[in-house]
Parts: sequence; structure tokens; C-alpha cells
Amino acid sequence: MATHALNQAVQQAERFSKEDQDHLASVLDQEAKRLSVRRGIADADKGRTSSQEEVEGWFMSLGTQSERPKPTCK
Repeated sequence: MATHALNQAVQQAERFSKEDQDHLASVLDQEAKRLSVRRGIADADKGRTSSQEEVEGWFMSLGTQSERPKPTCK
């Protein structure tokens, strides 16, 4: 259902000027970031977190021969 609505929205947006399309893309990007932050805060409020050490270790391992799996929330 959401996919159908998204497809309809994209079809409408294709009729917009390039400037309006760029603005819409920027607004949607900002909203996606806000949603991600809200979800993260909700997870943290429920105790679903990973330690800074685990995340840093994973991040520093990206692209190396000994890449670590993504940390899981506890």
C-alpha cells in the first residue's frame, strides 16, 4: 500500500520543475533524518543500545580484512 502511494507521489513530483524537485528531495532527506533520530531516541529510552566501544570498533574495522559484524542492541 505504501509503495503504491509512493509511486503516485513520484509521478506527481516528476511534473515539478527541477528546482522544486531539488527542494522536495531536500525536505524528504531532512524528514528521513528526523525520523531516524526519533527512532534512535525511542530505542535508547527502551534500553536498546550498543556501547560506544562496540560501535567504534565496528566502524574502525569497516573496509579492513578483519571487518567486524555490526553491533547489536542490547
